[in-house]
Amino acid sequence: FNIAGDTPTVDEDQQIDALVKQYEQDYRNYYIEQGVDMPSDAPGALSLLGNVAAGATGILGGAAQGALGLTSPIVPDFIERPVEEGIRRATYETQEYFRPETIEDPGFAAKVAEGAGSIAPLVGTALLTGGAALPATVGLGVAAGAGEQRERTRQAGVAYSPEGYGATVLGGAVGSLEAVPIFGKIPGLGKVMPGLADVLDSNPTFKQQAAARIKRAFVTGGEEAAQEAASNTLQNLIEAGYNPEAEPFEGTAEAATVGGAVGVGVQVLLDAFV
Repeated sequence: FNIAGDTPTVDEDQQIDALVKQYEQDYRNYYIEQGVDMPSDAPGALSLLGNVAAGATGILGGAAQGALGLTSPIVPDFIERPVEEGIRRATYETQEYFRPETIEDPGFAAKVAEGAGSIAPLVGTALLTGGAALPATVGLGVAAGAGEQRERTRQAGVAYSPEGYGATVLGGAVGSLEAVPIFGKIPGLGKVMPGLADVLDSNPTFKQQAAARIKRAFVTGGEEAAQEAASNTLQNLIEAGYNPEAEPFEGTAEAATVGGAVGVGVQVLLDAFV
């Protein structure tokens, strides 16, 4: 594998990582076929916290990249490109630091943990008091959605074209959907104690409280699943405008499943601690 310059770019580093992992998988599979007992290296419960941190880093890095992409028409090219590469480099290095190294497929639990990390900054902005919560959450969602589409246009080689800019703007519009299930889960922002009192008053017994929480968790999980499925499909449709190989429903089922699991988990935590 040859790099173009003196040091590898983020794209080249990602290609190198993929080649190394493939080599390690082939090595592992060879010995398994020979009857050698190879211990699992799937991440344990404690190391899943690294996936949470990696997810949070990913959305914040994507949001920074998206915000830069949205200002593309007014930012000189000689500034935009190195700044964007710097953002991508910082995001890549931070995620590599936190994300557990594993040859095997990290599994569903790791994907849910990373999904939980990606929603954590959005929940954080939604907990702001006063009138800042909604615009802050929508703004972060817009930037993150724009960042996702920006990365797709970059991979397709059209990021710095008018077509790529238009796709980035549309991606930002899709990102605004991130606020929909969150504000359904956090009623009465800035009024935590009255909200808690209402819950306790409406559930006189522990059994009734538990039943209400379980029901609400599954309802919320469905909302999050629907939002993730819709967002993924819309981002795919935007990509199809400049990439003929894009599939409208690629990754939608996984996005819905992971999103639903994250939605249930977040609601359980909010009910327990908020």
